[in-house]
Amino acid sequence: MSKKNQKSTPEKRQQFQLFIKELVMFAILFATLGGVVYFFFHESVYHNIDQGLQGERNRILKKHASRCL
Repeated sequence: MSKKNQKSTPEKRQQFQLFIKELVMFAILFATLGGVVYFFFHESVYHNIDQGLQGERNRILKKHASRCL
């Protein structure tokens, strides 16, 4: 019985180390993917806001220019 316990301890330690490595790699992968999604979402939102504000500015300027004539 003692031989089985001696083999079991290094195996459990190795399994625990592999679990920790997989957990860390998953966290890194998840954080990277989250960063990429956040970047593209952020760019898309601000691009649409900028485009909308630019269109509104142009519309106001055209309306003002037509009144001045």
